[in-house]
Amino acid sequence: EGSRSWARGAAPEKHRRAVPSHPLSPRSWRPLCCGSQLGSQRQVDAPEMNSIQALLNHLDANREASTLSLAYASISDEGITEVAKFIRDNPFVKYLDLRGNSIQAKGAQILANGIKINRSLRSLNLKWNSIGRDASGVQALCDVLKFNLTIGHVDLRNNRVNNVGAKAIGEMLTANTTISHLDLSWNDLGVDGGIALLDGLKHNSTIIDCQLSGSKVGEETLHEVAFLLRRNRSAAAYKASPNDTAALAAAADPQTSALGNG
Repeated sequence: EGSRSWARGAAPEKHRRAVPSHPLSPRSWRPLCCGSQLGSQRQVDAPEMNSIQALLNHLDANREASTLSLAYASISDEGITEVAKFIRDNPFVKYLDLRGNSIQAKGAQILANGIKINRSLRSLNLKWNSIGRDASGVQALCDVLKFNLTIGHVDLRNNRVNNVGAKAIGEMLTANTTISHLDLSWNDLGVDGGIALLDGLKHNSTIIDCQLSGSKVGEETLHEVAFLLRRNRSAAAYKASPNDTAALAAAADPQTSALGNG
């Protein structure tokens, strides 16, 4: 079943072709969620009205759904506050899609407060926002993800994350034990940011996919990251049960690499 945007109108022209007709289908998430399956509960389409009341109605309609999609919804700070409250109190939602909402540092801090309490989220999609414009937004998310025990897939593509944000992410990875797929493509990590991320990955044994395309990371650092990812994938395959096809497929997938297409 397709999903319409909560905001009135179509997606921005530059993203229109990139948005599949089923935004959270297994195919569209494959680069981040090798072998994962979406929840079986029905996702209610978002209303085509741009108001807080419409958002509240949509959240209420999705209260028992496993997927909450608010892509390109032009969510304000007030709207993010309502989403954070929903995430904080909801035991069902597993997949949160907030791409293309121009969310900045303040919105990320508000959202982090909701994620901190939640115990059901598995995938967090925040691509095509501006969380990294101020380092405080990335830091707030990392402070929460550092000790989160459920989220395994994080998409921060094209979020203006710089070397300061990369350092926060690297420090988060030294403590986090659940994130297996991380996408940082098309940010501004730079050489120093890549090194900071690498330092974190050296102390992490769960990341098997870290996309860094277009993030200006040094070539040597990319190869070192790829080596660590192969190490982690091999360990994951060794630990996996012969019946755990998802883990075995992820370990064998050549796209789970720092040098992927992003």
